[in-house]
Amino acid sequence: TIIRGKGRQRWHVYRLSLDPAADVLFERRAKKVQEKVALIVASEIHATQPRLPRDFYGGNEFQQACIDAQDQQFTYILVISPEHGILSLDDVVPSDRLWDEVLERRVWVWQQLAIQRLGFYFFGDPRIKIPRAKEVNWWAWLNPASHYDISIFGAGFAVRVLLDQLLRLRSRATDSWPEIVIAESRPGYNIGDLGDQDDMDFEFDDDLDAQNFEATLQDIDQLLDWAAEFVELVNVFVPPTGESWELAPDEALIPIRLLTETGMDIEDLLDLLTDISLLLEQSIPLSMLISANMVVSILLQITHSLAHSEHEAVHDALETLPEVVLRQYIENILQETSLEDRLCACLTLTEQMHLIALSIPPMVNDQLLVWLQTYLATKMRQRILGDSDSPPPKK
Repeated sequence: TIIRGKGRQRWHVYRLSLDPAADVLFERRAKKVQEKVALIVASEIHATQPRLPRDFYGGNEFQQACIDAQDQQFTYILVISPEHGILSLDDVVPSDRLWDEVLERRVWVWQQLAIQRLGFYFFGDPRIKIPRAKEVNWWAWLNPASHYDISIFGAGFAVRVLLDQLLRLRSRATDSWPEIVIAESRPGYNIGDLGDQDDMDFEFDDDLDAQNFEATLQDIDQLLDWAAEFVELVNVFVPPTGESWELAPDEALIPIRLLTETGMDIEDLLDLLTDISLLLEQSIPLSMLISANMVVSILLQITHSLAHSEHEAVHDALETLPEVVLRQYIENILQETSLEDRLCACLTLTEQMHLIALSIPPMVNDQLLVWLQTYLATKMRQRILGDSDSPPPKK
């Protein structure tokens, strides 16, 4: 049975076909386990040629941690790596990077990679051929009644962000995530905490009230959830090059935080953005939201010109639209044979953009503009300097 949904999911239609080979997934989902896991923090002393972790990573702390872990009865002995997230002692390590590079790039991206790889090892051998198996979300096929006791060999910010997120995911979805318990902390390589980094502009307050801290984490989680939906609907258009850049969820945290100050329900805003993106049949440039008042004015001018068959005026108005997506939409409207259809399509977008303009106060609009200018300047500078982390343009 296919049921048409409501809200932002109303256009999603799913057709599910089960291959007999998928039986192994359901068998694993039904299997309840209680296992002990050792996580060893990788040192920054490592070889230049591919080797197994015991031979690849150096340093007394790491080597002793491996010996201590192998002397005990662990179901899994895994390595926390800067580049690969999580590795097993049987994996050949081709290369690695310094832990400082994780901070310079994105801790959030590393966190998601490590959690994803950890699920892969917990699942075990899938016994079926799956392309890029390490990139699959194997957590979905672990029994939520399973129990994992984790012992940490080493310390530092990577351990903290990984375990905090694992515990948070379990607390938010007890019916779909297995139980994670931090059994003990053992000696190992210490990569340092965020508060120890001289270039970080914040510190952790160890005296912070636990309830306030938990509330703050929940707020951040909610912002990230909204940001993940926001970046599926909105991108950054660069007029000089005609490129459109996709945002990562963590990059959209500030715009989402600013939009929460408008007083508008973010869920309603995301619904409205979904309607606009469906109408445009592509993502919405952020600059279009910032200049919503101007867009409404131009669309009303085009509607008036269409009603009076002033084709030259329509063409002149099109030239004033900086966003390619808007010009394409109006050009598609002009292909409609019926004047009524052309006017309807134009007024529909006008109404939605008018709602956007009413929802975002001038002060928040100015702050979004400043953020966008700063974002563009930073990314352009990275590209000019040849930074590999600059976003690949999506045309």
